[in-house]
This record gives sequence, C-alpha cells and structure tokens, in this order.
Amino acid sequence: MNVPVKPQEFSASAPAILRCFGRFQVLAPDGTEIKWRTAKAQELLAFLAHHRGEAVDRMRIMDALWSHDPKNTSAYLNTTAYYLRGTLGNAGIADALEQRHGYYRIRMECFDSHMLAFEEAISTPGSLQQNALVIWEKGAGLYKGGYLAENNYDWSEQRRMLLEEGYVELILRMNKQYEEAGQLPVSIRLLKKAIRQVPWSEALHETLIHAYLGNRDRLGALKQYDALKRMLLREYSAEPGDEIKRLLHLLR
Repeated sequence: MNVPVKPQEFSASAPAILRCFGRFQVLAPDGTEIKWRTAKAQELLAFLAHHRGEAVDRMRIMDALWSHDPKNTSAYLNTTAYYLRGTLGNAGIADALEQRHGYYRIRMECFDSHMLAFEEAISTPGSLQQNALVIWEKGAGLYKGGYLAENNYDWSEQRRMLLEEGYVELILRMNKQYEEAGQLPVSIRLLKKAIRQVPWSEALHETLIHAYLGNRDRLGALKQYDALKRMLLREYSAEPGDEIKRLLHLLR
C-alpha cells in the first residue's frame, strides 16, 4: 500500500529524537512531539528501536505485541506497520521503517536515541579521565525515569532493570570522580537527584550519607539515614546494616 505523505522541509542534519526514559516520546526533526494514530503504532516503533535497528521477524513482533490475541495478529501487524510508516512520513522521517522478507527494522540513523546514548555512557571506561566524566554526565542527564517505565511494555522489563543497574553504577562512578576532586557539594547534588530516580537503591542512600559526613554535615547524614531506614522498611521489610549504624555512632 502507498501511504500518503505530506511534503515537509527539514534539514537532513536534524534527526528525530527517541526519548526512551520515563515515557516513550518521539520528537520530529522540527522539534514537535509526534502524535500517534494508535498506541500499537507507537509500541511497534519502540519495540523495533529496542532492537537497535536489527531486523526482527514478524512472528516475534506479533508474539510481543499481540500475544493475547494470536488469531488476528497478522492483520494487526500489517495495519500497525501501515500507520507507523504513514505517521513517520508525515513527520518528515520518510523511509525509517523497512520491511523485507517477513522482517521489519527501524533505520536508527534516522534518530538520536537516548537509549543508545545512555548505553554508550555506561560503557565508557574511566580511563578517559575528564573526557569520560563529560560523557557520563551527558548520559546521566538522559535518565529521567526507568527505561519505557511509563509505558509498561512487558517486553522491555529485563532491559529496564539492566539499565537501572547501569544508572546506579554510573552515578557511583561519577561520585567517586567528584569526591577525588574534592567536589563534595557536587556529589551531594548528584546523589540526591539520583535517589529521586531510583529511591529504592540502598547503595545510593549510603553513598549520600558518606558524602554528607565528608562534607561535615552530620545533620544531613542523619536525615538521609532516616530516609534510608524508611525506604528499607517499605521496600524490603529490612533495616540498615550495622556498618552504616557504626559510621553514624548509632549502634548500641
């Protein structure tokens, strides 16, 4: 089927943007957020982008997106792909969706993917020193909630957990750099922001307590200990370990 595409005039140097953290959003080359004809058209793009531009068999797509209704999935996929192609074309992203021999893929070169940029950041070694810190800071800034967290796609759950772990590790790496440079106030701001993103991370809470103490702010450390204690009770029915209690002279 030929999809009618409105004529658009956008610079070839301005790719669309895939925001993958929190709520999945796609910004067209002109900066406007794309509106979807159906939720499944949006999910199909998210699923193909999830596979980083690799070709995905239509059976695998149908199982991921319509496992609850296997009888009609072929027709659903055909219609959804038609809608997706048309929506992208009307947004000035023509030919982003490719279909061949029962496989579908998204041309990732048409997009700036926050997921790919974040994965680059967490895989960048610290041996690059200051250059690494710039990349880490950029990556951490992209993390505005769990990967596709507000969309609740079942197929994204495993990567959501992996990227959350990567985010926590990235923050701890950045914190070490700031601490070694004597920038404890920067560490504290970084850790407080990270805890808002991943409030159930015991490692982030404990590292922030250490940062407060290093900055000679015992009151801040005690307040953060109370926050840690409430979180552990709420999330895990547990309490802080003896080591952090000894650090704060709370062990009796």
